[in-house]
Amino acid sequence: MKTVNILMGPKLGDLMHSLTVPAFYYRTFGIKTNFFLCEKFDTFSTSLQRTYEELKPILEAQDYINSFELYDPAKHIRIINHDLNQFRFNRLLYTRSFWAVFLHTAFPNNPVIPRNFVALKMPKDDTFKDTLLIHRKDGRFEWDDEIERNYKNVMDQFEKKVFIDFEEHHYQKFKFKDDCELFVEPDLAKFMQYINGCKVFMTNATGTLCMATSLNSPRIGEVGKFITPHYMNDHLFFDNAEFFEHSGVLTPNPKYLKHK
Repeated sequence: MKTVNILMGPKLGDLMHSLTVPAFYYRTFGIKTNFFLCEKFDTFSTSLQRTYEELKPILEAQDYINSFELYDPAKHIRIINHDLNQFRFNRLLYTRSFWAVFLHTAFPNNPVIPRNFVALKMPKDDTFKDTLLIHRKDGRFEWDDEIERNYKNVMDQFEKKVFIDFEEHHYQKFKFKDDCELFVEPDLAKFMQYINGCKVFMTNATGTLCMATSLNSPRIGEVGKFITPHYMNDHLFFDNAEFFEHSGVLTPNPKYLKHK
């Protein structure tokens, strides 16, 4: 069996987006990936070892993964075909969707993903199948009247609203915490299964939005600043993605967001 060797590291959100490459390799060419995890240019928020342990059952369940290992430069340096950490120096960075940045890092001929591409396949936990699931990492972007308007407009459309977090402190800083319940889930795989099975997932541009994108879950993303170009055109490639920022709603014909 022919395989390709891919190296990737932090952050976790970037890694989630990078999975477009091994998924594309397998579905286009039938080539599986030996995926090597490292800390390069940055570090994981928990630790390299813990991240590896959390990702191991998730990645090894993917049809495109041949093996998943921690990177050892003494053994592996000569066998890496694509170091996806180099996406940071790609000329498309800050101008195109994340999937395009990563694909171009591996394939300079600028391939395009099929519509509604799923980079990461996981089970769906339907506990929140009728629920707006919310996550917002405080301090990522400034909270202003436009951001508040969009959160309120979307939340008003749902009877069931739950704020999901790995721990409680982001919930305590959420403006509308009194209008939704808190659900704490520290396990990464389970957290993603809830995202995958909810009615809609609303989050700002942090690792959770990257997870929802890799899963192609129905999602509403709060973006801003240099992150905006990485998501604002995703509606051209996904049927269930909507985005807004301080300037207003970015998606032309949204289902849940409302233009002024």
